[in-house]
Amino acid sequence: MILTRKVFILSYKALKTNNQREWNMAKRRDIDGKIGKHGREGSEYSEELSRRRSTNRIIIAVVVAIVLVVVLVAVFVLLEDSSDDEVEKDILSTTTPENEGFPSDAIKYSATLYNPEKESDVYSMLISDLPSDWTIDIPTTITVESKESKTTEFTITPSPESALNKTYPFTLTITSGNTQQSNSIEYSITIFHATYGVELFNYNNTHDADPGWSTSYALLLKNTGNGEDTMILSYTESHLPANWSVTFEYDSISIPAYEYRVVICTIDTYENSTKGRYDIRVKATASNGFSSETWLNTSLVKNFTATTVAVGDKLQVDYIGMFPEGHIFDTSVFDAANNSDLPKTPDYSPRPEPNYKPLQIFVGSDESTDPDYTNVIEGFWEGVIGLKEGETNVVRFPSEKGYGDDRWRLFEIKIISIDS
Repeated sequence: MILTRKVFILSYKALKTNNQREWNMAKRRDIDGKIGKHGREGSEYSEELSRRRSTNRIIIAVVVAIVLVVVLVAVFVLLEDSSDDEVEKDILSTTTPENEGFPSDAIKYSATLYNPEKESDVYSMLISDLPSDWTIDIPTTITVESKESKTTEFTITPSPESALNKTYPFTLTITSGNTQQSNSIEYSITIFHATYGVELFNYNNTHDADPGWSTSYALLLKNTGNGEDTMILSYTESHLPANWSVTFEYDSISIPAYEYRVVICTIDTYENSTKGRYDIRVKATASNGFSSETWLNTSLVKNFTATTVAVGDKLQVDYIGMFPEGHIFDTSVFDAANNSDLPKTPDYSPRPEPNYKPLQIFVGSDESTDPDYTNVIEGFWEGVIGLKEGETNVVRFPSEKGYGDDRWRLFEIKIISIDS
């Protein structure tokens, strides 16, 4: 900027001196013209003065252009200098500065590194301040392109002998391979004493079935431990009648701490079984061997008709609607609505007992012509096709066959009557 000012001042002085010289010459020539000293007319001097003024304008335009170029160069240099000064260190950040877990668990963390330099760089990564018997799984280096960010994940596995209910701070340090400049960020990990537990419930433990047919139950599992755990499902074979079978939708299922999950259990009966009530014991087992049991009571007493549900039928049904996480969102069964062991959605509102009664539905996608029988979602009516009056089925279906809200749903449905 100082250089620009000097150029402008010098140009101005030069133009001023030149203009003064031309004015004096013009004045002198005009006087000479009038007295005829050189034999010229005054108008000739005026034309020469005009030519000189045009030349002056050109000189001024050139000077202004030079000044503008100098100013632009100075601005560019200043911007380059300021951009280089904005970032003095590599930028290191994380969305997981604090975490918690149990001994022997692989606990995940992340780190995001931004490279502000004009070329790619290879950064070394080092974790410090953790006990020596812990396992650290982290990349030793990470390559980040110029002006870009990259996120990397790493895991910390505390040793089984780690002190419980204690927080361990540690540091992640990255070092630039180009500049040898380092940057660090603080993390922490809290180790808890792991507890394990499971509770097993059912929404309706007594079903009627026709010999040779099947019935399905909705089992509700709750992880009562303080960490995610995998529950194993099984049944007691000594309680299973001959030629019967028990099938679980999942033989094992992972459940986060204190949460619920629903698993469908299907029991296939034998066509030559003696009429009566059969009690089958099923069990869910947590990692430490702790288990919870429930009984599924299948009755072969009812005399079923040969009629099965088909598209176009009108039915009366009882139902329990639940999410895969176990929470009931709607039901026609009073006992289920008022069972405190069965979780409900936050917006579920219990009704007076007289309002819990079978739902009258029309089976199929066509519009019901009877106002007393309502149309239901596709996953619901598909789940009752082929059932006999008195039988129960549990169906699980995606939102495409439900309410279109990107949530799966389950229904336990019992056929109360086939009306037509």
